[in-house]
Amino acid sequence: MTRDDQQQRSAMRLLQNIVVVMVIGILTAVLLRYWFNSDSASWQQAELSVAQQRFSQNVGLIRARWMAQGKPKSVLLTTTNDETVAIKVNGHGWPDVSEGCDALWFNLTGQGLERGLVAVEENSICNYRLEGKTRFSYNARTGQTVQH
Repeated sequence: MTRDDQQQRSAMRLLQNIVVVMVIGILTAVLLRYWFNSDSASWQQAELSVAQQRFSQNVGLIRARWMAQGKPKSVLLTTTNDETVAIKVNGHGWPDVSEGCDALWFNLTGQGLERGLVAVEENSICNYRLEGKTRFSYNARTGQTVQH
C-alpha cells in the first residue's frame, strides 16, 4: 500500500467520522426539541395544578380566619410574595367574586392567570377554562372548588 493510498483512506475515515458526528448531532437536536416541546404541556398542567391547590387552600384559610375573627367583611391574606391582601368575603365567609374572577385568582394564588387560562364568572361561580375546557371552578356561595 502506497503512501497516497494511506492518505486517501485516512481522509476517507475522517470524512466518515465527521458525517457520523453530524448525523448524531442532528438526531440529538431533533429528539431534544421533541422532548422539550411535548413536555411543555405537562409543565403547564403541573403549574396549573399547583395554582389550583393554592387557590383551594387559601379559600379554606380565608373561611377559617373569617370565623376566628368574628365574621368581618374582609380577611387579610399574606401572598406568596409576602404581600398582605384584603380579600372581600360574602355573608357566608367565602371569598367574594364581586371584583372579578381574574382578581380573585390573582389574590388567592399570587400570580396572574396562566397562559391560555381564562376566567368566566356565571352566577357567583368562577369557571377557569384552558383551551375552551373548564379545568377548575369555584362557587362563591358554597366555597366549593372543583377540579374538572
